[in-house]
Amino acid sequence: MKNSITKILFFFILVFSLVPMLFAQTGVGKLSGKIVDAATREPLIGANVILVGTSTGAATDVDGNYFILNITPGTYELKVTYVGYAPKTLENIRVVAGITYDLNIELTTDFTLDEIVVVDRKFFEEKSTNTVKVIDSDQISRLPVRGVTNIASLQSGVVIQEGSGGQDGNASINVRGGRGSEVLYIVDGVPQNNLYNRSSVASVSNVAIEQISFQVGGYEAKYGQAQSGIINVTTKSGQPTYTILTDLVTSSYTDDYGYNLYAGTLSGPIIPGISDHTIFLSAERGWFQDADPTAVDISFPSINKSYTGYENNPASVWRFSGKTNHRLGDFTLNFSGLYNDRTSKVIDYRYQKNNSRFNPEAFEKNISLNGRLSQTVSNTTFWNINLGYKMFDFKRYNPFLGDNLALYGDAPFGKIIWSVILVGDGLKPARLDEFGNVALNSKVEVLDDC
Repeated sequence: MKNSITKILFFFILVFSLVPMLFAQTGVGKLSGKIVDAATREPLIGANVILVGTSTGAATDVDGNYFILNITPGTYELKVTYVGYAPKTLENIRVVAGITYDLNIELTTDFTLDEIVVVDRKFFEEKSTNTVKVIDSDQISRLPVRGVTNIASLQSGVVIQEGSGGQDGNASINVRGGRGSEVLYIVDGVPQNNLYNRSSVASVSNVAIEQISFQVGGYEAKYGQAQSGIINVTTKSGQPTYTILTDLVTSSYTDDYGYNLYAGTLSGPIIPGISDHTIFLSAERGWFQDADPTAVDISFPSINKSYTGYENNPASVWRFSGKTNHRLGDFTLNFSGLYNDRTSKVIDYRYQKNNSRFNPEAFEKNISLNGRLSQTVSNTTFWNINLGYKMFDFKRYNPFLGDNLALYGDAPFGKIIWSVILVGDGLKPARLDEFGNVALNSKVEVLDDC
């Protein structure tokens, strides 16, 4: 009996010790404020406050105050109604993870006034105790860059590490002088940094991003594994009506860089006419003839050669994301998933000079899954259970041999494919002369011919 009680106590201690860690990465916001009569300034008791398009809302207390907890970050419309008063709808209400949005509202008995009011966007989050920069989907759609790290690099105090990233992948960013591995990336509540070198290869298409919240130093201790900054990405959710979006970009007919990026999204209810269960899907395909164009020509005076960019530097990417939202009475259930892979070249100047076809190739893949069950118990209490899974894979290999280890150092294979034989330690290319012997200075000759 004593052992059973000990086991039960240990189980509850373990569960409650994990809950703060799960909550720390969940990322929800809060709305609060006061509703009063525009003429008398008296508080209105029992006024209804609802987030349009959701089942989330609240009623004001005896002092006219309201609180709406557990809100997924994003931009909303807020509707306020009260018997005998003109209803009012406020648009452009931006909710940010971990921050309380204060919004005081005045209602009038004059029904001739416009019901819809557009709220000015905040230049900064005054309720935040640290520097928080927020970029929403409307702003992202007008930016000339793509990718989470490239968007974050536009903020003050952030620079891109030279030579990292490119058009196809994530750049390594330095926040206020910190290292790239000191930035924590979170997508829909799941940390994306790998355990190998603390970097992140998770990539979300611009058309799938609802909001990016970027914290630069001074953040709360609940966020572990971060020293320089935190980038919290919230992906889009399904809407009550069906929408389809396509985004096609190509430069194949205008330059030599071959930039091609095709993206599409599908959003709507899972079952037509039922808004309690929605889905959002996005897919993006990109391929690039030169994944990282240079600003100046690359010259090799010793061989009298000059290139307008990196030779043999193509890349391709796939990005998929999805999210389902389910309202089950007082409970809300969300599932989200992210998949992206990237095949690219690793630029080596030793090969760029004469032998660019031997540029090493790299393949990286990232899978992230997340599930969240939540309930708002009252105006002051809610709970979330957030479970996440992440998988990261990385390979670097010879573009001709792939991951077939048996071919590395295989002389017959090298002779057939490259017209060379492997001598010495199996890594030095050589060529036979007309008599079948290894030619003198063959290493130099092969490099000149390749």
